[in-house]
Amino acid sequence: MTKRCAICDELLTEKNNHREHVIPEALGGRRAIHGFICRPCNNRTGTKWDAPLIEALHQLAVLVGVAKRPTLFGRARYEGDLPSDGEIPEEFREDNLGRVRKSPDGKTETADYHFSHKKGPQENRIHMTVPPSKLKKELRQLRKKYPQIRDEDVTIRDIAEKGGNWIGFTAFVSGRDMGRALAKMAVALAVGSGVNPKDCEKSEEYLKKDGKPCVAYFYDPDPVRNRVEGMPVHVVHVQGDPNRGQLIGYVELFGCVRVIVCLSSNYGGEPIHCSYAINPRSGNTENVEIDLHCSPERIDEMCERGELPLSSYLNALTRIVAALETFEPGGAIQLELGWDSKTGIFR
Repeated sequence: MTKRCAICDELLTEKNNHREHVIPEALGGRRAIHGFICRPCNNRTGTKWDAPLIEALHQLAVLVGVAKRPTLFGRARYEGDLPSDGEIPEEFREDNLGRVRKSPDGKTETADYHFSHKKGPQENRIHMTVPPSKLKKELRQLRKKYPQIRDEDVTIRDIAEKGGNWIGFTAFVSGRDMGRALAKMAVALAVGSGVNPKDCEKSEEYLKKDGKPCVAYFYDPDPVRNRVEGMPVHVVHVQGDPNRGQLIGYVELFGCVRVIVCLSSNYGGEPIHCSYAINPRSGNTENVEIDLHCSPERIDEMCERGELPLSSYLNALTRIVAALETFEPGGAIQLELGWDSKTGIFR
């Protein structure tokens, strides 16, 4: 079969045939396929579709430890022993919570700068909170500005290490572009397993012709029959049944974002049942048992309704986050979510 780009139908040649990761590498995906997409479409969809999805899940990717760059989290709370003067620094009080910067290696530091200078008749007191990585630079600049400061006048308290952190983060996937990124993953696995892209008319209409959504949140019943509690697994699964004329996909990211994809409701190709699953923390592929049953009518209804089953999503998300080892002892988690249950999530 002559291979053409699944997005633009351009004939794939040695020059323009480009490697496509089934799951974006920035989210911890490893498997890549050829013969699916041309270089221009890979660049375009990577920027327009994949990038918003990656950004939406970047904070979670940092917590899991697969992201390559650190990110800011919403809030930090001081929970350690009181400093020697018995007073919690102002910026760590409940009414003035600052941000923290967390790296994929688990390192956490204060992200916000705070500076106060109290002048009195007997002494001047300067209080400054800075990220630990910026401490030396800030001390040099402080001494230049106030040359009268002596070494014995400087007291450094490593506040962040004294207690746990409360962090707020988002892990919310919505919108047509993110929906297309998810659908593309299912199509990529299908094509990589021998399916003709032309047999995926539902996803083709959605991806190429701005048609109706073919992606919907899917949590009930859980199709992963041998789920490992707390594992932030990535799963892409495709199954085709020519007797029912159905070709459907399932995509799961970090164990909590779970969607079903209708690739075709008029499938006449060979039977297919294939999966790609990986633990992004370890990089190990996982043997998942997928039992996916959903009628075309139900998929259409879910896509049309476009609702996020919030309780199911939160349950899946909190189970994953609670099992991570990137939190300091005594730390806690605060989830900050936004959603619209009245409009189509992936429209």
